[in-house]
Amino acid sequence: MRVKREATVTTKQQPLDVEFAPDHIEVYADNLNVSTGLFGQTLYFGTVRSGEKPVVRVTVRMSPQMAKVMGVIISRQLKEYEEKVGPIALPVEALKQMGIVD
Repeated sequence: MRVKREATVTTKQQPLDVEFAPDHIEVYADNLNVSTGLFGQTLYFGTVRSGEKPVVRVTVRMSPQMAKVMGVIISRQLKEYEEKVGPIALPVEALKQMGIVD
């Protein structure tokens, strides 16, 4: 049985009505690890404290197609956010630790 709760997800087109399952969980994550296989992506969202190992809070598995769609949607949302609010600054040291920049 699903529980109907009022919720709105805003997209560029129009708000979408969604329904949350009774076992729906919401987590905060400041750490992400991604594992890629032939048939899908696995995202490990977690939290990390200085000097400690990251703690995985939730694992999300999806097809490569869904991962690509998610990337496009997130990129679009971030672009719109930065157009309204301004650039999101990322610490160079953090980008180096993630291997994003040299």
